[in-house]
Amino acid sequence: MADRERLELVTLETANTEAEARVIAAILQADGIPVYVQGDSLQDEFAISQRAMNLSAVEVRVPRACLEDARAALEAHRSACDETEESPDDRG
Repeated sequence: MADRERLELVTLETANTEAEARVIAAILQADGIPVYVQGDSLQDEFAISQRAMNLSAVEVRVPRACLEDARAALEAHRSACDETEESPDDRG
C-alpha cells in the first residue's frame, strides 16, 4: 500500500495558467516535494493552442504520500507573502 501511495499522483491545485502552475511547482520543489505539472509531456496541436490561449486549466499533481506536506508548504508560502504585503494603513 505504501508503494502505491508513493506512485499515485493526486491533484493538489488547479492553476489558471501554466505560469501559475510553474510557480506552485517551484515552491514545492524548493521544499523537496516531487511535483508533476500536467502537460509537461508532448501534446497534440489542439491542446497546445488551448494552453497558449489560457483556455485550459493546468493541474499540479503530487504523490498521494506527499499531499499533506505539499498543502502545508503552499500555505506557509502564501502566509509569508500575505505578511510582506503592505496594508493601506501602513502607507502613511
